[in-house]
Amino acid sequence: LAYPTEGHVALLQEILDRDRPSADHTAVFYRDPQINEQTPPPVDLPNVVFPYLKMGHLRTGENGRGSLLHLNAADHAVHHHYDGLGLTYWKDGHELLSDLGYLWDHQDKHETMRTAVHNLVVVDGRNQCGRNERTGAFDLFSVTRTLSAMEATSNAYGDAGVYRRTCVQIDHGEAGSYVLDIFRATCENRADYIFHGPNQDYRVSGLSLSEAADPSEQVAVNKEGPDLTNLRQGDSAEDWSIKWSLAEGYTFQVCVPGSKSEAVFVGDGWGQRDHKNTDVGARLPYVIRRVEGDGRPEAFVTAFAGCQGDQTLVRSVRVLPLPNNAPSGTVAVAVDTSQGTDVVLSVLEPTPVTVSTDLGELAADGRLVVVRSSSNSPTSILHVGGANLTLAGTEITSPKGILSGRILGNGSEPGASWFDLDAAADTLKTLVGETLFVTAEDGPHGYTMRDITGHDSGTRVFTKQNYVGFEARPAERWDIPVTSYWEREL
Repeated sequence: LAYPTEGHVALLQEILDRDRPSADHTAVFYRDPQINEQTPPPVDLPNVVFPYLKMGHLRTGENGRGSLLHLNAADHAVHHHYDGLGLTYWKDGHELLSDLGYLWDHQDKHETMRTAVHNLVVVDGRNQCGRNERTGAFDLFSVTRTLSAMEATSNAYGDAGVYRRTCVQIDHGEAGSYVLDIFRATCENRADYIFHGPNQDYRVSGLSLSEAADPSEQVAVNKEGPDLTNLRQGDSAEDWSIKWSLAEGYTFQVCVPGSKSEAVFVGDGWGQRDHKNTDVGARLPYVIRRVEGDGRPEAFVTAFAGCQGDQTLVRSVRVLPLPNNAPSGTVAVAVDTSQGTDVVLSVLEPTPVTVSTDLGELAADGRLVVVRSSSNSPTSILHVGGANLTLAGTEITSPKGILSGRILGNGSEPGASWFDLDAAADTLKTLVGETLFVTAEDGPHGYTMRDITGHDSGTRVFTKQNYVGFEARPAERWDIPVTSYWEREL
């Protein structure tokens, strides 16, 4: 095998077991004819940030098979679609937030390339910038047993403003899991948070919609589309939701906090995915949340939840009021669940902030706080990039919230790759599994730290070990937003 590890052997076996004629050809590695006689453990699909591909995966379930949240911060040259910070979500074998893919050499290929057919924010009705212009980067990626988060930025609409997406995954065990999405986007006149649903079988609750045009009329809601039919419009100062019904009784629900600043449009738009035209004319429902002019919120906040049967975990989402001294860009959210109230606090830069929550006064100085609760008492807390946090009698401290320094060198050998950092090994040795961000000439890149050892020059951080991980490429500086995690003993 090209990569003789148990993981690759298990992957090849799984591909070869698929009941389709082309299975042999999709197993691209040369392999031992007796490969099926080996008995490696099942394929484990990890939480991962790809340093140069610039995509992040957060998963749940055994071997990572329960769900996948995929955040795309890739440069335009990687994919050639105008889709920086696009989001897709699979759960329990169902595609909930989809990417419509490629139409290849098709007369309508632009339909799946443009910004507005992806799940993201469209600024001032325009496509994102493209060739040799758009770049992206992850600046936060943190995974714990119950709480996970990733955050990425993009210059998709230029370097002057903010275009940043923060995705949090909260796992309540047998009660289920959900995703909270916080999207900040600077605009001159208008910002549209857009997503499309999986099918036409859906119901809207808490939001009254009325016809915005003749149902058969194609309405261009932005300069670059999409053109929607059956367009309806509404607004709601109260929280609202939209629920899809899928095969075998599965449901997907999107919960939105009420806002006096948002206008909501729902209509049918482009849904074709097959370049061979087997699904010509397919339409999907598009949901557009629009803010214009003054008084725009700091961010679009949304919760996504899927489950077998009726979704009962997430009940509502609320944006919490902030103190007057909170820095610009701060967002605090309460998610009311069947278990209690979860809280998320996100800031653009590490800054001391105190917020009143259902669980008590939350004071923290990091980039991100995520609190999972049961019966309105914290059961687990994630604090990223901060040294001090207090909530409901619980204190979490770390010597430093962010560690940083110079990269002294990088190297590789068969199956392994590493960075040498100007730091004492004792300072970093407890951070195995966390994310190291390195800054190179082309910007920052995130790597999972697979091992940390002492070295003559300071500390050697392995980004690839036993053929698992990524090559350490030349870079100048390093940063680690430290992850602090607390969980209540049961």
